[in-house]
Amino acid sequence: MTQPRDYQRSTVNPISTLPAYDGELGARLTADGTAFTVWAPTAEAVTLRLFATGSDDELGARAIAERPMASGPRGTWHVEIPEWLAGVYYDFLVAFPDGTVNRAADPWARAGRRERRAQHGRGPGPNQPRRLGRRPRP
Repeated sequence: MTQPRDYQRSTVNPISTLPAYDGELGARLTADGTAFTVWAPTAEAVTLRLFATGSDDELGARAIAERPMASGPRGTWHVEIPEWLAGVYYDFLVAFPDGTVNRAADPWARAGRRERRAQHGRGPGPNQPRRLGRRPRP
């Protein structure tokens, strides 16, 4: 059985139809603090969450703050925090029009030592909050 020519276009939202963004993404330390930008063009809302540690099992584990992000150009979401957050862990809650809310790690995060251990089967898993810090050296 063959599908009508427009079947895929009417039932799936192919990524090629979403707005492209060629600016900086991820967390960046700025002169005024820390800026976070994420590309989530199908989201209805995005919230930045900040944590003291990378997992609930660590000593001192606690949530630091939650900040709603503002919708920006070409499917981006952005928030600026007026302090340097180097060493702070973070993730995003992404809400969609159908009511679904997904927890997401930042794919642009500069991995710290714990994340490198996780890639080799030790330490927190891939959905744990990421740590804002320096980009690891090759």
